[in-house]
Amino acid sequence: MTTWSRLVIVLLFVAAGCGGSNTSNPSAPSSTPSAPQQPFDQTVAGFVGVLGTAHHSLSTPRGGTLTLTLTWGDSTVDLRLFLQHSCLLQGVAGICVDAFGTKGVVSERIVYMVGAGEVFDIVVGNNSFSRSQGYTITINIS
Repeated sequence: MTTWSRLVIVLLFVAAGCGGSNTSNPSAPSSTPSAPQQPFDQTVAGFVGVLGTAHHSLSTPRGGTLTLTLTWGDSTVDLRLFLQHSCLLQGVAGICVDAFGTKGVVSERIVYMVGAGEVFDIVVGNNSFSRSQGYTITINIS
């Protein structure tokens, strides 16, 4: 028998052993799928004085897309919404997100990716020289 004949026979045996299913030893799943995280929803009400600011602390219970929506009732009052990472408050580099609204609009929104356990300061600023304003902030992480 030539070397080529022996090589062809070996390859045929190897190929025959590679194609079948092994039912005597089925493989178990590598991990159990985890349940999807539930969205986090919270509503915070507040009040901000003339040319003042109001602060709300937020510790993120889960990671995901954070959506903050600030709404208020008086279109003549210009409120601003800011999201500041807690490390900025301690003098360390961090992030600061500012929602830019237009005059006459009564809502502002920030969308930002967060991790679980991060701490933020939500800041509402009042640019009005004459009027205080109540507001609501809707917080959602999904």
